[in-house]
Amino acid sequence: MTNDSRAVRQRLGLGALAVLLAFAAGLPGCSGPASTVAENWRDPSWSGPAIKNLLVMVVRKDPMRRRLWEDAFVAALQKRHVLATPSYRAFPDSVPSEAILQQTMQDSAFEGILLSRNTGIKQSQTDVPPSTDTVSAGVHWSTFYGTYITAYNTVYVPGYNESERIVTNEVTIWDARKDGRMVWSASTATENPTDAKALREQVTALIVPGLAKDGIIP
Repeated sequence: MTNDSRAVRQRLGLGALAVLLAFAAGLPGCSGPASTVAENWRDPSWSGPAIKNLLVMVVRKDPMRRRLWEDAFVAALQKRHVLATPSYRAFPDSVPSEAILQQTMQDSAFEGILLSRNTGIKQSQTDVPPSTDTVSAGVHWSTFYGTYITAYNTVYVPGYNESERIVTNEVTIWDARKDGRMVWSASTATENPTDAKALREQVTALIVPGLAKDGIIP
């Protein structure tokens, strides 16, 4: 009779916004399973009205990745009847400077800005030590006891290394009608992302409903 075996498995004004943009530009992009809202803040003094026309700006070094992220937010916002425009249409090369951004908000009908940036990647390693377990080896007749008995075998489970990778993103909303101040912010955390498209979908699926719940958008 052979032994059973088991497999081992596994977050002010437009000036402050410009500082965020400059900081975020130096951060790496990210590339997703299990996304959660880690932190959420809403300006308690902000009373609206809801923002219906947003300029969507996503800070990424890679132009294609920036476009994909902006398009994902635009699509999610449009489903809630928000007029959303990706910034790459007006600024195809990179997000604009503070002066250009300020002028753009003055000369356009945009009521606010959605800014998204990757805020880091945390990786950790955990060593799981080897262990033993007792498993059934089957039932057989015992002539000594005169009944059926279950036999057991001790199985060795080898140790293994468990890796965890957490990607964090921050989304902030800036009201151009209120001196360009930040009125809302949220940070998301995604464990062990493996697919960039799924990560975008999960982050937008968390953020946009949150904006509506807090009255930032309709």
